[in-house]
Amino acid sequence: MIAATQYSFTIAFFSFISETICSIIDFQQEKLLIAVLMTVGMTGLAWVRDITKFSFAFLVGVLCLAFTWLTVMFFTVKQLKEQGGISPNIQPISNNYPIMISFSIYSFEGIGIVMPIMQTTAVPERFGTILIAAITTLIVMYLIFSMTTYLTFGDQTGQFITENMP
Repeated sequence: MIAATQYSFTIAFFSFISETICSIIDFQQEKLLIAVLMTVGMTGLAWVRDITKFSFAFLVGVLCLAFTWLTVMFFTVKQLKEQGGISPNIQPISNNYPIMISFSIYSFEGIGIVMPIMQTTAVPERFGTILIAAITTLIVMYLIFSMTTYLTFGDQTGQFITENMP
């Protein structure tokens, strides 16, 4: 069951990344080619046993995420002030509400990394507290980000929030 779950999340990840790349570089015809190239690259990375070699890349990734979050929030709050309040284009919850639940589940998927991290934690007895604090922080960050951007742009919010940036 875990293998099937991880397989489905990997396919969803590849689909999301290839869609993002295609939207950025306007390369719509070859999504499958991008996914195949990603598979080749990721397969090579999967053979690396000492993941400490990736610690610098992880740090760079976290810094990029923080910079992106802060940049989008800055422009969103600026837009919110310029338009004098929340967007008039806010729609009530639609029939797509169940899709939002599935995206939420996808956002918090991580059992494949939670158990190994718990085993390597210096104080495994405190892992539950650390995990709850981490998930609570994620929930708060997701809520702040999603509510601020939706209240600013309403139903005009792009598929990728960067489409709404100047």
